[in-house]
Amino acid sequence: MKSGQAGLRMLALAGIAVLTFGLTVASPGFAAGKSTIEYAVWGQPYELVMEKAYLEVFAKKYPDINVNLTTAPFDDLHDKLVVRAAGGNLPDVFVLSELGITEFLSKGVLKDLTSLFQRDKVPVNNFLQPALAYVTSDGKPHAIRRVSGSYYGLPTWNSPNTISYNVDAFKAAGVTYNENWDWDQYRATLKKLTKADGSQYGGPLFTGLGGAIPWAFVYGNGGTWVNATAEESVVNSPQTVGAYQFLVDLALKDKSTPTTETIAGLTYTQQFTDGKVATIWSHPWGLAAFKDAKFNWDVGLPPLRNGKRIVEFETCSIVMSKTTNNVEPAWTLIKFLGMDPDCLKIMTDDGVLPSTRDAVINDPKMKKFQHAMEFGVAPDFIAQYNQMDSIIESGLQSALLGQKSVQAAMDDAKQQIDPLLK
Repeated sequence: MKSGQAGLRMLALAGIAVLTFGLTVASPGFAAGKSTIEYAVWGQPYELVMEKAYLEVFAKKYPDINVNLTTAPFDDLHDKLVVRAAGGNLPDVFVLSELGITEFLSKGVLKDLTSLFQRDKVPVNNFLQPALAYVTSDGKPHAIRRVSGSYYGLPTWNSPNTISYNVDAFKAAGVTYNENWDWDQYRATLKKLTKADGSQYGGPLFTGLGGAIPWAFVYGNGGTWVNATAEESVVNSPQTVGAYQFLVDLALKDKSTPTTETIAGLTYTQQFTDGKVATIWSHPWGLAAFKDAKFNWDVGLPPLRNGKRIVEFETCSIVMSKTTNNVEPAWTLIKFLGMDPDCLKIMTDDGVLPSTRDAVINDPKMKKFQHAMEFGVAPDFIAQYNQMDSIIESGLQSALLGQKSVQAAMDDAKQQIDPLLK
């Protein structure tokens, strides 16, 4: 994303930074007495350039709606939103992460937008269904994995986690990228890409990534972290353990992926750009992170398991406060941010993947990320997700270091996770 924040001036509101663009964040034609709404989103300065661009376009299209933009870094904004939810004074419109949408739905503070969806005939089938599932809920656990119940917002940008690969390394090893590969073929390919002298591994270090890589394997193998009611951990099930065993074997038996020790000193991105690994799992941020790579690279789909392909992904959702007094202008902003072609063009121009199928995407690599979303499955994003992830990560590290078997590590993880779910 581009950098620079010309035209912003800082104010303060409830301890959160409020950035108001030169046009009173809205339009040249704004007149006193018209609607004013608050829109809250997290972001670093370079990310807020895109938000400014959105609102400048919005101001021209909807001159009677004034938008005050509230921003803060991710964690700070989340904490402020929690406080404001308790006080009943949430922003009219705000953006939530994968965990945030589950958390705020459980608090009962989001407005049910189903009647507005129906009234305005929102083309729900035009949205990537895994992303749309994030903003629907039937009140049951794991609602973000299915489109069901009521609508509570619109998905905005997506970040599917799939495989980027070094085209030159594949050619040198005499292998081609086969998107219909299964786990066995994937494993065999990584072996062929691995050099005996340790200068190149077939795949990347898979731990320390917030469950991103392992999730595709876990769910693809029929596993998960918690049961259907989210009341008990099943990380030690044969399916979940089998997936983790497969990944540990890549490192310890095949030596086709590195361990923490063998990749020391390199960031995750550098593993790929420095040619240390021939394939890497990445979100669309790879389009910018890998642009200076000294080799040809492309994007492909993850391997199949029993004919099923799983892609872990993240989605941001735009929601409305249940207590807003500005339903119509707030809804207008939500629709704009989620569906307006001019807004979506700003996203795609900045390397961000929208949630609509008809978004115009010119970059061939980004098109592949968009296609990958068709196979998206959300991880176990429940309130205890971060704690579970840390426990499982620690267990995988112990298995990689040979301190425990994968089964023993996950047995121990279950014992730690179960009390968190009570």
